[in-house]
Amino acid sequence: MPFKETCPVEERIAMIKDYDTGAFSVSEVAARHGVSRETFYVWQRRRQSGDQRWFEEQSRAPSSRPHTTTVRNADAIIAARRLFPHFGPREIKAWLADKQPKIDWPAASTIGDILKQAGLVEVRRRRRLAVAQGEIVHQATAPNAEWAIDFKGWFRTRDGTRCDPLTVMRRSLPVVH
Repeated sequence: MPFKETCPVEERIAMIKDYDTGAFSVSEVAARHGVSRETFYVWQRRRQSGDQRWFEEQSRAPSSRPHTTTVRNADAIIAARRLFPHFGPREIKAWLADKQPKIDWPAASTIGDILKQAGLVEVRRRRRLAVAQGEIVHQATAPNAEWAIDFKGWFRTRDGTRCDPLTVMRRSLPVVH
């Protein structure tokens, strides 16, 4: 039976009660309820902590974010963008690092996120370039003038060596005299 790392509240309580009877080992209780032993020990520690609501799921969000950009630094980034509206995140970071070198400025990607949240960045959809496929660029006018090259996809040979076949095709046109 595959282990499930989460289980309903009733199952958590029943699992701990089964163990408290003394009739089952941790491995047996965990297998019986379809969880890993580590999950059992998590719930047992929560119960032993004395918390009245030990059986409820807890938030998995981090309790602190030590590398968050300070409001002061974010304000300086926004002010720099307003001062230089044509600067991108890398230029803003370089300008700020030049003016205040003792401050550990965030990465350019973080500066871009701050500018986006402040509404100072116009989001432009990237336009994909059209790829011409099967289009005749110019007509072949002489023998040996038309070639086609194609990678077919790789495969392994019997001895395990990787082979990347390349098909090269020359199409000769009839010579007209």
